[in-house]
Amino acid sequence: MYSAKNYYDKKGRLLLAKGHKISDQILQKLKSYLAEDIGNTEDKIDILEITKKLNLSKKYILDYPADILNKILFESKTKPWWLIINSFSNYDYWKYTHSVNVALISLMVAINMGFDIGVLWDIGLGALLHDVGKLLIPKSIIQKNGTLTPHEMECIKQHCELGVSMTKEYYLPKEVTEIIQYHHERNDGSGYPFGLKEAEIPENVKIVIIADVVDAISSYRPYRPAKEISEAITMLKSENDKFSIDLVLTMEQLIKNA
Repeated sequence: MYSAKNYYDKKGRLLLAKGHKISDQILQKLKSYLAEDIGNTEDKIDILEITKKLNLSKKYILDYPADILNKILFESKTKPWWLIINSFSNYDYWKYTHSVNVALISLMVAINMGFDIGVLWDIGLGALLHDVGKLLIPKSIIQKNGTLTPHEMECIKQHCELGVSMTKEYYLPKEVTEIIQYHHERNDGSGYPFGLKEAEIPENVKIVIIADVVDAISSYRPYRPAKEISEAITMLKSENDKFSIDLVLTMEQLIKNA
């Protein structure tokens, strides 16, 4: 993995030059760099905006997912990965909000599928951390108002493996790491970073993949306006070679019936 930009500490000393390999030692220095401007994330997850986005009349459908996610956040404050969660919320708040939304949507689907609390916990934490590798991608690329160049797109594609590298010392459950690493894979093998196909992608990851895409399409981005949630789901249904259609339909029914 190679750096997409120069990184400096608060005294202006170069930590990592653009184009250099990101070693384990460098990752430690970068984490210190990220820790320099840490604030506090909200104590409680606010579900009002996502409730509006999903057009839910039965707001309580998100109460249990929010309760699980609040507990994950509370317990994470005593864990080493809290540094990353907190840094992410301060680095780019709309990306952090996206991760919270993805976690809530994923949990909503997973709860409906009858998973036990241990599995739900892994899905919630994995979804919350799925994009943390973007902490090491320049904001100029993350927030670009226009089409990415091929080089910029390659930088973006590094975030899955960067996220795994950033969190490997925390000994997260395999199920959590798989979500960070595989959330851009697609059933037809067209995804990245490994081009996995349907049977190779864990079921838990498939849930987060769908939640990630649906929330991304239905959220504002610097380069395009938000679409309606129904339009986002329709887009996924039209690409049923890429996404697990049974999970897409489950999500659609949950939203329609709520």
